[in-house]
Amino acid sequence: MNTRSKIGQKLKRRTNILVILAILTISIPLIFLFSWNYVKNSVYNMNVISDQIVDQMNDSCKSVIQYAGWITTDKRLLSLIKEYDLAREAEPSLYAEPVQNTDFTQIPKDSSYYENLISNQLTELAGMSASIQDIVLLLDDGRVFRSVFINDSDIDSILCSDWYQKQEKKNYLKFFSPDGQDNFTFCAPLESMSGLYGKIILTFRADSLIQLIQTADKTFRHYVWLDTWNQPFYSSSGEAAFDYAPVLDHSARYRLQEDFILNRGSGIYITHISEVTRWKFIAYVPYHELLGNFFPIFIILILSVLFVVLLASFILNPLIRNIIEPLEVLSLHMKKVPDGEEALVDIRTGDEIEDLSHAFNQMALELQKHIRRLLENEKTKQQMKYGLLISQINPHFIYNTMNTINYLARKGRNEDIVVLNNALIRILKDSLRINDISVFDTVEQEIDVVKQYMTIQSCRYADQIRVFWEVAEDVLKWKIPKHIIQPIVENALLHGFLSEDLSDWDEEPFIRIQVYKKTDADQLVIRIEDNGVGIDMENYRKLCLEADRQEEDEASRGNHIGLANIRWRLNYLLKEDQALTVERAEPHGTVVTILIGIQN
Repeated sequence: MNTRSKIGQKLKRRTNILVILAILTISIPLIFLFSWNYVKNSVYNMNVISDQIVDQMNDSCKSVIQYAGWITTDKRLLSLIKEYDLAREAEPSLYAEPVQNTDFTQIPKDSSYYENLISNQLTELAGMSASIQDIVLLLDDGRVFRSVFINDSDIDSILCSDWYQKQEKKNYLKFFSPDGQDNFTFCAPLESMSGLYGKIILTFRADSLIQLIQTADKTFRHYVWLDTWNQPFYSSSGEAAFDYAPVLDHSARYRLQEDFILNRGSGIYITHISEVTRWKFIAYVPYHELLGNFFPIFIILILSVLFVVLLASFILNPLIRNIIEPLEVLSLHMKKVPDGEEALVDIRTGDEIEDLSHAFNQMALELQKHIRRLLENEKTKQQMKYGLLISQINPHFIYNTMNTINYLARKGRNEDIVVLNNALIRILKDSLRINDISVFDTVEQEIDVVKQYMTIQSCRYADQIRVFWEVAEDVLKWKIPKHIIQPIVENALLHGFLSEDLSDWDEEPFIRIQVYKKTDADQLVIRIEDNGVGIDMENYRKLCLEADRQEEDEASRGNHIGLANIRWRLNYLLKEDQALTVERAEPHGTVVTILIGIQN
């Protein structure tokens, strides 16, 4: 397994996530701030542009006002008007008598003569400007002077127009009015410019002014110009009309006669009011258009952040790897500790991780010592317990043997006593071999112990119980746990045949001992069958429960210590590689079967 395993993947992933979150935490507010400043600066720039457009229009209209003032102060014009007044005063007596003098140079001029001169002078003054078309002077005494190219009907239409009537009521000093798409009209009182009393009306072409107004097309897609009465006279070309009512409502509600910016849910309104013409310029910028211009920049910012994240990951990965790899190695060795493997680790990073590895090595060494000490103690404890369980057989067996010796002594069977003592000595000699800590023995040795035991028991039962030996030759050298056959045979004798006199049994008492290899598996079969009274299965289940708890009470120790003892030792030594079953034989008796995995 590669030391660069998945141990540190979670830590690497979290570290990368932390780095990404740190970058995003810094970049997102910066992007938001930049976006806000961009939108704010865009609105500011558009506000400046619209203000410049209105200022340029004011300058153009101021030139018209200046030109009107220059017209009303023209000396020749004022002189002709004065002569016109004198001529009118002299007209009632001018033709009272017939004219006798034929010198026409001496004939006084009438008012129509001077009126034509004034009209020509006004036409000449209008021609001095590229934009002025017509000039009309409306004096308070009813006199009307006009340039050549405007007639009485045109003057009447001006005087009857709504804008003229309204400005008359408002008494504006200076008033500009759009007159269709091609012309504009300027009206102002004469007394504010010269010594005359009345009004001057100038009509001028809108070419230059319209060209100036149309410069807004470069910046705004939606705009409109309103006259003094808030009526639109020019709007952006090629775009659908927009609703500028919120601007008028806001202006009327707060009585604003100055420039302002109004934010609404759909967009931004930029409003400028001309101080010369009192016209309103209203531009509307929808939010989607405003942000649409920012979208490419926003994409560039996002790509820049992603590039910074990738660059940071590329730069930080070696640093993260240098930090994490020692932790991976340390974690990998920590996982070896529960398995008892060598867990010492050699980390030389010169930082706290190296100090941690030294502490871990010290802990691992102490833990290994403690585990070895516990294992040795547990091994000693289990060996003592195992030896105790085996030794428990000997007092029980010796107790029964001594009873048999007493029985033989009472019968005076001295030779049998000698045979019994020899057999007992051989059994005890085998039992003393437990001190070599060997818990397994060959089948041959175990069978010999059983035979010695049966020799002892034959002195008591004589030939009343027959023993059938069916031991395969190829299993004699195979190893099995010590003392697992003799206790079962002993139980068969003591608990299977309760009566010492078996002569009146319906069938000949027997014990059959079979040891052979199972044909379909590498298992040794030990089968012990008797035709005694049979085992109490209820009591046997109780013994099984006690064996599972690895405990035995005094009652079981005295009655059936062999089965409980053997069951515990098989579980302890062979774990799952063994099986012990006890069942009743038909028509009576007990069959004990042990399956043991073949031990090398």
